[in-house]
Amino acid sequence: MKKKLILLICLLVATTGIYAQSPEQFSYQAIVRSTSNVLVVNAPVSLRISILQGSTTGTTVYSETHDTTTNFAGMVNVLVGEGTIISGSFSNIDWGNTVYFIKTETDPTGGTDYDIVGVAALHSVPYGFTSNTASRALSVDYNSINNAPTTISSTQVDKLNLLNVTTATNFDQVANDIALNTAKVSFPGFGTTAGTAFDIIWSKINDNVYYENGKVGIGFTDATTFGSAVLGVKNGIVLSNANTNGISTKTPGSLFYEENAKGFLFYYDNTGALKSFGTPNIEFNTRNNVFFSDAIIQNRLGIGEDASTGMDFGENDMVLRDKTITLLFDDTSVSASFPSNDWAIKINDDVNNGQDYFAARNITGSRNPFMIMAGAPNNTLGITANGNVNVGNSIPTEKLEVVGTVSATAYVGNGSGLINLPGTGTASTSNTGSTTIGADTDTDTNGGIIFDTAQNTRLKIENDGTINDGIADATKLVSINGDANLNELDAKTLSVDKSLRKAVFTESSAPAFVGAYDLTGRSIVLFNNANTTINGFTAGKVGQKVHLVNIHPTNTITISTFAITIPGTGFTRVLNQNESITLVYNNFRWIAIDYVTVP
Repeated sequence: MKKKLILLICLLVATTGIYAQSPEQFSYQAIVRSTSNVLVVNAPVSLRISILQGSTTGTTVYSETHDTTTNFAGMVNVLVGEGTIISGSFSNIDWGNTVYFIKTETDPTGGTDYDIVGVAALHSVPYGFTSNTASRALSVDYNSINNAPTTISSTQVDKLNLLNVTTATNFDQVANDIALNTAKVSFPGFGTTAGTAFDIIWSKINDNVYYENGKVGIGFTDATTFGSAVLGVKNGIVLSNANTNGISTKTPGSLFYEENAKGFLFYYDNTGALKSFGTPNIEFNTRNNVFFSDAIIQNRLGIGEDASTGMDFGENDMVLRDKTITLLFDDTSVSASFPSNDWAIKINDDVNNGQDYFAARNITGSRNPFMIMAGAPNNTLGITANGNVNVGNSIPTEKLEVVGTVSATAYVGNGSGLINLPGTGTASTSNTGSTTIGADTDTDTNGGIIFDTAQNTRLKIENDGTINDGIADATKLVSINGDANLNELDAKTLSVDKSLRKAVFTESSAPAFVGAYDLTGRSIVLFNNANTTINGFTAGKVGQKVHLVNIHPTNTITISTFAITIPGTGFTRVLNQNESITLVYNNFRWIAIDYVTVP
């Protein structure tokens, strides 16, 4: 982005002696501002400086470049004549020949893309260089001076005795330049000779004047009397502003000092009210006031539109007083790895018939995860010094104490210590290890554990160890009044009053050749797939009986003698459609006990 360069030229010439040659250089200063009028500080910039002859568009007699850096105030300071020469010779410029102008170009990024800023006339600065363009002379003949006055006073003669010109000089040009310098009467108050103090001490940008390298005193004769301060005002600043009627004008924001005010500064605010710095009441009437360093308040603080002078703070050091009170915590993090939720402490609803509460509000998620209603009684929630938590109890003795009923949707952990749980409810218990559930632990040995769902008993463990589904049979260790669906059942004695249903498994994806077919947990297998040869079966349980049936209309199932033991024969068995074979496992092999073929 291009920046505009605002220029201030301060030309200084130093001589080493009356006959010594003048230094072939002069000082050039400029202040760099951006297009938004912001100072470009502590940044590299490039300058191209040219000396133009005769006019602002005259011939370039000399040109050079400088690479420099702005200081903390946005200023650059270079010596013209010491840069990298582009064209011309600085020492060969005939400064007494005509008027010269300085043309400045800049690249605020430190490159060579120069932006023309402006052209300024050179008036008094190069005069010390004119001695380089004339031959040396030890004296001057007054009669040879052009336009010499016909009558010379004794005072003028005395001044001429002090004049020692070493080279030929164009006094017309000198007189012209002096007139231009003296004409700077639009900047009064800088020395007794108009304009001279401006070029030597003060600097100017547009209508702004500054003094960079020294101190300024008003009413002082010696700057040392106001110490390290850069500005000293001996008798203070007094506001004296009256209109034509003699009535003081109350200018908003004007600071002034009243000598009887014991050192206080006064100002008028935007309502015309007189205020004082140093009294208890200071009012800031701008909307936003920014403090760039730590702010320490050694008294009480009131915040809010309804905070007023003289309000009663009581024992409070800070009071938030407004119709709607919210304390916002605005997290400005932009990194993806940082949390960025915004939070607020909210007091009460700000609508008609709203609720009274204290809440910690998640602004980003638009919810209140923590809220205390105004009607909550004493000791509603507390944490004691030892970390115990209480709900409704001021002095808990356990890690968590609740006065009243606890309603929960789940419970995780060891429930052996749960006592006094009347009524019905919903709960769950999970644990990575064992979970002990105790009931009726008193000495009468009566009672059991009852599992209810939908307000009906589904399972009871009696105190004698028998298990039932709500209808006990004292002669059975387990009694179930209804159907039982068992995938596997190991029993020494099994009595079945009704039919016993076995699971049927239909096989449609057995490969064409099977090394060992898995019969784990199966009772009836219906094969309905391609031609398949089975050379073995995985081991089952002792006494497990399995029926293998081929239901495919054309394909066969061949069972090798390597897979089974077939009493009385060593041949394989081939099952065509609707043919079957029954196998029983004897803890060593599967034995064929039945083979049914189609007639």
